[in-house]
Amino acid sequence: MITTACIFIPATGPDPLSRLGGMSLLKRAVLSAQRAGAKTCYLVMDAWSEVQPARQETLQRDLCGDKRLTIQVVWTQPTDGPAAQPAPARTVTSGHCLYYSLATLFSPALACDLDRTAQPGETVSVETECGTSALVLGPQPDAAFGLPVQETAARTGTTAVAEVGRSSLRTVPASPHLLYQLTDSTSLRRAESALLASLDNLKDGLVDTYLNRKLSRPLTRFFLSTALTPNQITALSCLIGLLGAACFFQADYWGPVLGALLLQLSAVIDCCDGEVARMKFLESRLGAWLDITLDTVVHIATFVGLGFAVWAQGGTQAPFVLVGLMVGGIVLSFACVVVADRMVVPTVYQQTWQARLLHRMVFGLASRDYSLLIFLCAVFQQLSWFLWAAAIGVQVFWLTVAVLLYHFRRLKRATHCPARACVQGPASRLP
Repeated sequence: MITTACIFIPATGPDPLSRLGGMSLLKRAVLSAQRAGAKTCYLVMDAWSEVQPARQETLQRDLCGDKRLTIQVVWTQPTDGPAAQPAPARTVTSGHCLYYSLATLFSPALACDLDRTAQPGETVSVETECGTSALVLGPQPDAAFGLPVQETAARTGTTAVAEVGRSSLRTVPASPHLLYQLTDSTSLRRAESALLASLDNLKDGLVDTYLNRKLSRPLTRFFLSTALTPNQITALSCLIGLLGAACFFQADYWGPVLGALLLQLSAVIDCCDGEVARMKFLESRLGAWLDITLDTVVHIATFVGLGFAVWAQGGTQAPFVLVGLMVGGIVLSFACVVVADRMVVPTVYQQTWQARLLHRMVFGLASRDYSLLIFLCAVFQQLSWFLWAAAIGVQVFWLTVAVLLYHFRRLKRATHCPARACVQGPASRLP
């Protein structure tokens, strides 16, 4: 378990207050440690002569008042040199400690993987593509917190391991997780691009992966430079989706085409809210449920508009019957997702194909992969085809989820397993 982090702030290299992804490098480094599980963070400042106290005060103000920060922050200096201050006394506890420089960007999932695989007393060093050690995980030190790492790390901006004492050393690559080493302020944009590229969601459909994510990245950069929250971006996506649904009531050729384009734009912005949330460490259960609820509203409005357009164009004899089936199926699907989020499943069954299918289908309710298909059907004036396919498909969706829920409910009753783990619903922002 990671309980402590030591972050070195060198006198040279990128400015700790440089903005990257909507926050300063300093705040990103501390939040990364917090997300990895650390409860205490030591910020080790290099000796900056007479300007150091004023500089430290400026950096401290950057961290004050941020509600995201729940980690205990302790400011200190390296243990050597005339300006050195001793590390504050603390009680030695079991667990692991992370060591890295302010210039090191990494995925918290990488630190968690290191924590899971590290053996007792082992030190693990993660190297960049250049072969330099950028992130170190070691046992809790029994003296000053810098023992397993070079004291010169504070000056070089790296965490190269000089000696590991009694612990063994293992070097591992960062792949497939993000590990990026900043060299100077000119590399901030490249680093931001690397961070954005690492935000791909494994639950994305084909359209999200190959189209929407490609289009959302420039918009996400813009949103990161504003004060808009992820929830506000979610609301913006919903508003654009509802405008697109309204366009279908203008049932000539261009009305549905414009509506389909707006729906596609809404799907692109729907990717941005999750990207902004992950870049700014603002994921929340409330945001996830707001996202999936507003997506459901857009689904229903779109299908009602589609039904009107098909009726006006004479595409089928019973468009509103199909719309009723779709709306009813969406409501039942949403209800099944609510039940799935609360469903307790025995741990032994969580890696089965049924659990994986249920997990993917729960997240699939928020997908808007159908937006591209609606656009193609609108262009070729074949919206009735989509109406039939969607009316059938949504019934298959909720019936499948219901069968899986019944399957796991029977398993729960048969095993009398305590509530130790759940088939998780959207516990973090989906897109």
